[in-house]
Amino acid sequence: MDTAREVMDRRASSDYGRRYVGAASWVLPGATLALIPKCPMCLAAYIAMFSGVALPFSTAAILRWTLIAICAGALAYLGLRKLQRFNRSRAQCRVRRAGAATFATPAERSDPSAAPAGPWSHRE
Repeated sequence: MDTAREVMDRRASSDYGRRYVGAASWVLPGATLALIPKCPMCLAAYIAMFSGVALPFSTAAILRWTLIAICAGALAYLGLRKLQRFNRSRAQCRVRRAGAATFATPAERSDPSAAPAGPWSHRE
C-alpha cells in the first residue's frame, strides 16, 4: 500500500509532465512556423543539408505550404480548445454564483408551499 507522500509525489510528477506537454504543444508549432524559410529553395537546401535528400523546387514549395498549414491549424486548434475551456469555466462560475445566491431554508425544502412567492417563482 502506498503512503500519502508517495501518492502526492506521483501526482505532482504527473502534473509537471502535463505542464511540459502543454507548453510543448504550443511551442513546437509556433517555433516551426517562425523558423520556416520564406524561400522554397532554402527549405530544399536545409533538407538536403540535414538529411542528404535533394528536393525539386516544386516539391519544396508544396512542402513549405503544407508545413505552414499544419502549424497554423495546430495553433488554431489549441487556441479554440483554450477558448472553449475558458468559456466552460466561466459558465461554471456563473452557475455557482447563481446557486449560492438562491438557496432554500430547511423549512422551505420540507414544505415548498411555505416558500414566499418571489418574482422568479412560477406559482400564481
